[in-house]
Amino acid sequence: ADLLEQPIVLLAVASVGLMQIPLILDLLDNAFPALGIGRFTQVALSRMLFSLVILISFIALFVFFSVFLPLHVPSPLQSVLGWAHIIFALWLWINTAGHYVLATVVDPGTVAPTMSVTESSTTTAPSKNLP
Repeated sequence: ADLLEQPIVLLAVASVGLMQIPLILDLLDNAFPALGIGRFTQVALSRMLFSLVILISFIALFVFFSVFLPLHVPSPLQSVLGWAHIIFALWLWINTAGHYVLATVVDPGTVAPTMSVTESSTTTAPSKNLP
């Protein structure tokens, strides 16, 4: 019961709960297309979701540095093992957050049109008669 009384834990739980809203709205949109819910998540919730994901990653870093690291390595700033954990955790966080930002910001583009099976069979080059 003590862990759930911590504000950071409550904030993390609330953030994860809020992230379920777009999934529920998409489910309702697919189940009942006549309601016209549309892609509400892209219009109204995208910035909130982006902020929540970044917030959760900061919470994970805070918990790592304030709880896990001191329990695992007694003096993390004075040992090679502590610095290895710190460097690895920061490297992982920077790459995870960076890839998430790029995935949400960069336009994925469009898929190039492909030929159908019937078109490809009529447009093949004639075979050469080899001696």
